[in-house]
Order: sequence, then C-alpha cells, then structure tokens
Amino acid sequence: MQPIPEQPLRLIALDAPEAFDTVEAADIEAARRALQLTPPEFAEQLGWSLRKYQRTLEAAQDDGFVVRDVALAVRGLVDVLLGADDDGPAESITDIDVTLSTNSAAKAFLGGRVFPAILPNIAANSGEWTAQVTPHLLRLVAARAMRGKPITYGAAATTLEERGLTKRVWPRTLYGMPLGAICDAMMLLSREGGMRIPLLSAIVVKASGQPGTGIDGMIKKFIKQHEESGRAKELLVRLRRDREALIQELQGEVCTFPHWPGVVRALGLIEA
Repeated sequence: MQPIPEQPLRLIALDAPEAFDTVEAADIEAARRALQLTPPEFAEQLGWSLRKYQRTLEAAQDDGFVVRDVALAVRGLVDVLLGADDDGPAESITDIDVTLSTNSAAKAFLGGRVFPAILPNIAANSGEWTAQVTPHLLRLVAARAMRGKPITYGAAATTLEERGLTKRVWPRTLYGMPLGAICDAMMLLSREGGMRIPLLSAIVVKASGQPGTGIDGMIKKFIKQHEESGRAKELLVRLRRDREALIQELQGEVCTFPHWPGVVRALGLIEA
C-alpha cells in the first residue's frame, strides 16, 4: 500500500515551473517523511549519496530554497510513489485496445464518420513529445473512463513508460500538455460531429485527487462551447467558488458517457 501523508504536501500543489524555485529544505524533508523513507533510503531513491542529500539540505537552509532541479526531482519521486494506483495493476495497453475495438456500438458513433487529422494536428502544435504520447494517453484514459474511475498522472505515466510508449518525464504534471491536446480534440470533434463529448481529461488527477489547475482554462472553453450564456456564467462562477464540486460533476459526466470507444474510433485511433 502506498504511504499517505498526514497533511497535503506543498510539493504536490505546485504546477508552474517557477513555483519550484520556492521549495524549502522543510518541504523536501516533509516529502521524505510522507514517503516513510529514512534519509539513506530517500537519497537512494533519488540516485544520490546520503552525503549529497545532506549537503543539499544544508545549502537550502543557507540559501532559503533548493535549486529547481532538486525540487523537480523530489516532486517526480513523490508523484511516482504517492501517485501510483492502489486499485489494481497498471493498465494493459493490449487489453485497452481490445476493450475499445470490440465495442459493437463504436462504428455507429457519429454515423461512422472518422476524423483522423484532428488529434495529430492539435498535438503537433505542442511539440514532438506531446504529439508522440497523446494518442496513447487518450486510449488509456478513455479505457479508464469506461471503468468509471479516475487515474493519477503518476499511474498514467508509469503505464505508458513501462510499455515503452514514451520516455520518462518529470514532473508528471508535464502530462498536462497532451491532456490539453486531448481536451482540444474532444471539443473540435464535438463541433464536427454535432454532439456533446465530455471533458475526458477531467478524470486525470494528482495524488491529491484533483486535476491540476491547468485544466481550468479548458473547463472554461468547454462550458462556453456547450452551455447557453446564462448557464455558462453560472458555471464559471462555480469554477471560481466551488471548483471541486464542479469538477466532480464533470468527472461524473465522463465516467457515464457510453461512447468512448466511438470517440477513439472517430479520431482514427482504432481500426474503422
């Protein structure tokens, strides 16, 4: 069973790269304690000697903060060890493809139309790594939605990395880029097909159980696209005042949507 911190770790809440310039020695030690590791064990997990770990803490106490690379390395370790799923083994990509491709209703979705250019065109705008990982991530998250469960950044990343489908990246929240591409693809497919498609990326969460704040911009776009003006204004206010409850509703919509195999097929990711 994964260790559980007694209180939320400050490191988990950080999203913007510059925020990692404000990580203190106390934050690093809090991460170590949350992972229930001794200093030698923690240093080993990071690929360091114990002396290097001690010197890092000493330097941070003198300077006020650890350097960004150290903060990112520790955050990556936290994402892996605290972000792993505890409700079963990592997803099998083969099983995912079988689940998606054998769904009998998939071919009828959107009248059988296929839009294979949507996803690669959108993902390509965010760089080579995003273009490479986005199709695999979309299939993984769609299969997870069919099970009615969220998935952490760490579990999604580990599944893809262990199967050689992408390189390892730190921190795991860098997966926000392909998740953003997936959001854009869902909304464009909605417009092309004339059907509301839920915001799939809403079920990808941090170890805290909530999506990163990067999804908020996508939620705003989703609301404006699918809701009438008055309702949209109401939901945008809720996003500011009661974000967690609104996201839970969006996640519920994702997990009860019956057409994820059809969506994956319509984007050209399984055989027509």
